[in-house]
Amino acid sequence: MTDAAEPVSTIPIGQILFVAEESSPPEAVFGPALVEAAREAARFLDVPGGWPAPARTGTPGHRLRAEISLRYVGLAPPPTLDDEVVPGSADYVRAIRERAHGESGLYDQAVLGPLASRVAEIQSSSVVLTDLPITPPREWRYIIWDVTPSGAVISAAPLDPAYWEPSAPAEMRRSTITRRATAAQLCVMGSLLGLRRCDNERCFMFGNIDSVTRLDHAEMYGPEHEIEELTSRRLQPMAR
Repeated sequence: MTDAAEPVSTIPIGQILFVAEESSPPEAVFGPALVEAAREAARFLDVPGGWPAPARTGTPGHRLRAEISLRYVGLAPPPTLDDEVVPGSADYVRAIRERAHGESGLYDQAVLGPLASRVAEIQSSSVVLTDLPITPPREWRYIIWDVTPSGAVISAAPLDPAYWEPSAPAEMRRSTITRRATAAQLCVMGSLLGLRRCDNERCFMFGNIDSVTRLDHAEMYGPEHEIEELTSRRLQPMAR
């Protein structure tokens, strides 16, 4: 139970969906999947009274609460969005793609992240979810996310079963992208909220998420983080 005397520190986090997919529903895959992933991650972290601040934050006796805002920058906004869509999204997508485009069809996350945050008018740390493939370290085939000057960029491109098997059906692609993108966000946001990486393979904060299948096993913030308000929650297992 929350002690009413404990001060609550709010940590704002911006979610930005930067979607270059041109298809509209029902053909669209990435737009609907990333919208649902963003909302699922926000629901997971919606603890009204917050939770005890980790000792490493230097705020003993405080509670933390995530304040998450969603903005959509994309060519074909899903009909479930309204005020979250940034005006002029299509023009922004084309301009930022041109600025961030690099070698071999990859995109520079250090350029894309700050530009997306700027057009979305997000002043806090931001987590950008995009369908564009971002640039991995040399000799890596792909990268799921990377830290940027504005926060982090998560690429849903390698989360898509069609990245590995082109014949994957659309419905399976949408559900898989949603589940993996939700887990990826909860890892990135956990770091923004002061949680340390750990050795628990079922935890979002597992220290070596080196493949998309690692995300399939992540379902919770593990008990080693000693935050009952969060560790009691679970993400639905990946459908098989």
